[in-house]
Amino acid sequence: METIEQWMWFIAGILITSILVVITFSLLSNHAEGLENGQARESFNLLTEYVQEVCMQGKNFKTTKNLVFPQIVKTIRYDSSLDSICITIQDQDPDCKKIAVCDITFNPPQVSLIEETSFFGMIQKAIGKRDFANIKFEIIKDDYKTITINWNR
Repeated sequence: METIEQWMWFIAGILITSILVVITFSLLSNHAEGLENGQARESFNLLTEYVQEVCMQGKNFKTTKNLVFPQIVKTIRYDSSLDSICITIQDQDPDCKKIAVCDITFNPPQVSLIEETSFFGMIQKAIGKRDFANIKFEIIKDDYKTITINWNR
C-alpha cells in the first residue's frame, strides 16, 4: 500500500512540475514579446520623427540614421492614400503616422523583417535571446515636397 502512495506522490510531483514549467515558459514568452513590441514602436516613432524633421528642412537635405527593429515587424511602408508611414507588427493591426506636407518614397518600397519562428526560436526568445535587425535609413529631401527613404540592413 505504501508503494502505491509513493508512486501517486511521485506522479503528482511530475504533473505539478510540468504545469509550473509551462506557466513559466508562457510568462517569459509574453514578456519577451512585450519587449519586442515596445522596441518596434520606439524605433518606428524615431523614424517618423526623423522623416518629419527632414520634411521641414530645405531642398537637398539629407540625413542617415540607424534604427533597430525586432523580427516581429512585418512591414514598414508609406501609404500614399493616408499620407502616412505605417508599421505592421505580427498579429496586430497596422499603425500609421501622418507625415505633414511631404510625399514619401521608400526604396525598396517596404521594409519587411518577419521570419518564420521555429520551436527552437521560440525557446531562444523565451530565455531572452531575440533577433533584431539594424537598419540604415538614408532620408533625402529631393525637392520642396518629396522625400526618398533608402534603407538597407
